Amino acid sequence: MKVKKTARGGVSALQMIARVISRSYRVTVVNGIPRTDGKTIWVPMINPSDLEGPGTAAEKARVIHGYLDHEAGHVLFTPMDELTRSIQDRKNGAMPCAYPKIFQGVVNILEDIRMERNMIRQYPGSRANMAITARNAFHEEDPIGTDGWAILLNRLVRDLRRDVLKQDCPVSDETKAATESILSGGYAEVYRLAARQYDSLSAVIAGADEVLAKIKELAPKQEDGDGIQEGHDMAQIIRSRMSECSGSDEDALIPQEDETGVPFPGTASAIGATATRMRALLEDRTQCRNEAALGGRINRRALHRPSVGNPYVFSRRTGDDVGINANVVILLDRSGSMGGKPAEMLAQTGYVVTRTLETIGVSVAVLAFGEYDGTTLVKDWWQPTRFERFSPIAVGGTPIDTALGWGRAFLSAPPSEDGRRIVITITDGAPNDIVATLQRAREIVRDGGQCLFLGILVPREGFVETFRGFPAEVVTKLEDLPQAMGRIAIEAISSRAA
Repeated sequence: MKVKKTARGGVSALQMIARVISRSYRVTVVNGIPRTDGKTIWVPMINPSDLEGPGTAAEKARVIHGYLDHEAGHVLFTPMDELTRSIQDRKNGAMPCAYPKIFQGVVNILEDIRMERNMIRQYPGSRANMAITARNAFHEEDPIGTDGWAILLNRLVRDLRRDVLKQDCPVSDETKAATESILSGGYAEVYRLAARQYDSLSAVIAGADEVLAKIKELAPKQEDGDGIQEGHDMAQIIRSRMSECSGSDEDALIPQEDETGVPFPGTASAIGATATRMRALLEDRTQCRNEAALGGRINRRALHRPSVGNPYVFSRRTGDDVGINANVVILLDRSGSMGGKPAEMLAQTGYVVTRTLETIGVSVAVLAFGEYDGTTLVKDWWQPTRFERFSPIAVGGTPIDTALGWGRAFLSAPPSEDGRRIVITITDGAPNDIVATLQRAREIVRDGGQCLFLGILVPREGFVETFRGFPAEVVTKLEDLPQAMGRIAIEAISSRAA
């Protein structure tokens, strides 16, 4: 792997980012295998083009930032002196431990889980960076080999990340069978101890001792190992999406490789007008202004008052505002019936509304359905909003059920875990399978999310009846689509009933 020749100031920029994230203004960043001692962060200065594994060139370019976020998280959340002392105390016999040489590997796995949970809560954007890095570094499971400890720890870290962090870390049937053989069918007991939510490093250390003691109890013939190589504790971080779908080939998420979109006519003015309307509506719904005043914001409903001698034409803020914290998945219809002007208008509207939502701090992912009767990824949570990806395509059917399944899967690992979870579907026709579509929508609601539908140029009564039980409305003029879609999005993210 080649060392990247960074532009002047590249390392300084990474160091500045690390200092802000870790809140430690003495930490330094240097080139090396990813690790930290609490004062120095080593990250590989690599050329993204040299990286193997999945991901676009843009995603691979963020690999370094994923390593940086992970190690800066340790500086921020892990008392390094306490961690180092716990490892040394067990190696030299000062503290009893069932497997002193393996203790470091287990405690690092548990502390990584605790640290990343805290890191994602503190910096929601770090989830995407670490996901890209881990997906590239651990995109496939190595052959299990014959090392019992490697087999055990490999399964443990993958299971913990899948269940605790809600990440997609697959474990092969071969690995599962091998762990059960090693532990005489008692792996579940070991996992139960490891999966507890630890609120401090001290609790993590005690938990690691309990995990190893349980392994000793279940597999008394398992010998102590040679330790775990430093720098290999961060396993795959891939969001759990495939598990939410049927798993058949035709339901696979289609990557949108061709960016054939062209600048929309009047895009700049459309963005400005739609953004202005959306922000005005957002202020009306989130800012509590219900007291007449001589100064403040003009109340348009009170402009008649001066004619009768009443000067109170302003309103001022009273009470608590409604906070905005939401994750929105937008599903765009690309079925054959959308051909022509509807497809162009929907593509432009999707782009404009997505851009506007992101400017007010909302996390947005965009999927399209109908193309090849499948679901296409237009924009992931962490990807920038680019008009090239909002192509006015119109082919295939209307597999809304599959698209909603993917929407639910995306919401299972959102950038903001405590934010509202919303799916907005825009379509001009009835779904291929109405029963499956309504079932998917109900699953999203049971998960604590909201599911809304907007019809384009369809009979209002029939559309509302089709999606009975869910918020649904229709636009009868294409030019009304941007305003309707923007209003629906703002009302959903700013509802006072979370």
